[in-house]
Amino acid sequence: MCFFFQMKKMKCKKKLAVLIFWLIFVTWRGPIAFGQTLSDYVQWAIENSATSKKEQIEEEIAGAQKEIVGHFDPMTFGGGYGSSFPSGALFVRGAYLSAKQDFPWPGTFHTQKKISDLDIKISQNKVLQGHLQTALQVKELYYKLFAFSAVSRLLKDNKDILETYEDMATRALEYHRTDISTVLALQARKNALHNRAYRDFNLFLSLSRNLNRILNRPLDSDLFIPDSLSVLDIRPYVGSLSEHHPELEEWQLEQKKSAMQKELAKVLYNRPSFSLSANLGVLGIDPSYIVGISGRYWGGVSFGLNYPVLDSKYKSRKRLSDLRGKYAAQATTVRRQELEGELDLYTTYLNNAIIQVVGAQKNAALIRRSINAILRPIEKTRINYGMLLKLQLEWLNYRILEIEGTRDAYLYKARIDFLLGRV
Repeated sequence: MCFFFQMKKMKCKKKLAVLIFWLIFVTWRGPIAFGQTLSDYVQWAIENSATSKKEQIEEEIAGAQKEIVGHFDPMTFGGGYGSSFPSGALFVRGAYLSAKQDFPWPGTFHTQKKISDLDIKISQNKVLQGHLQTALQVKELYYKLFAFSAVSRLLKDNKDILETYEDMATRALEYHRTDISTVLALQARKNALHNRAYRDFNLFLSLSRNLNRILNRPLDSDLFIPDSLSVLDIRPYVGSLSEHHPELEEWQLEQKKSAMQKELAKVLYNRPSFSLSANLGVLGIDPSYIVGISGRYWGGVSFGLNYPVLDSKYKSRKRLSDLRGKYAAQATTVRRQELEGELDLYTTYLNNAIIQVVGAQKNAALIRRSINAILRPIEKTRINYGMLLKLQLEWLNYRILEIEGTRDAYLYKARIDFLLGRV
């Protein structure tokens, strides 16, 4: 009887600490943040995350670069003053002013603006890709937090059940209807659940902080995580990869940009340029070497035509543009094949996760019936606590499989949405 008294005394000392831990673990989420849904978190992250702000600045940079093209080079001005002794003792002084404006080949500005427009579209496309990536990160953290929260409640419930079984086995031990190994096995399993709860609690906190980082909020901000999710709410996706997928469209834009760069190299390095110059000068002769000019003015306007000869830059740039265009075309094909393969794979994973959930639900229901059958004639027969513990742990494993399958199904759905370009 001393053993039973000591064991009960130890349980009483531990109950307060255990109760405090479970209250923190199961209820930790801060005050419930009503109105916060997954869609709210995704929208918040897209609008406020540091990554989104960086991509928006890149888009503004591309727009600012467009303002640079489409303008003539600045007009250049020059001037000078000098003196010399061209003959005898005659002192010659002269001064001049000049202005020059260069003009590119017709169509140069138009081609440059087209390239700038493509750069803006590429930047906008990168912003969209960033939004999709941010949405995927938020969804993955959200569904993982759901799984940890659901499993934590399940662990608490099963720990309470095992404590009940332990009390029952302890009383049965007093009447020699079970042995001490059964009681100790129940305690060991209960402690194992407690240890897993601590580990899951640390991971839950870490994932919560990461989600708040993406949302660009204080790390301890409140999060609302649903108590349950159903795979029945997952609708079969309808659609396929198209030419408008952000990653595919980016490579197509790069291909068009390469063609435009080839055209720009042609007008810059294989076409003449023009220039218009105006000059005004004064030349005077002062035999007395006294300041003051007695001479004549001169001026003129000239038109220049500059044609590149033996310029290897054009051939090199043309070849470079051709290679970039071929690379972009090949990259489009490769990426499309990769995306199609990922879409097919994640669809299979999604179906398998749903199968896992359905199977786990059925098996958990069957094991629950077996447990009830063992407990029903409690006053008339001797309970097999070893079998009861085994069945209870199997039921727990199937319930965890159900939760993890639900989590995986929603994770694969999020990745399918990402592949289809859905935020």
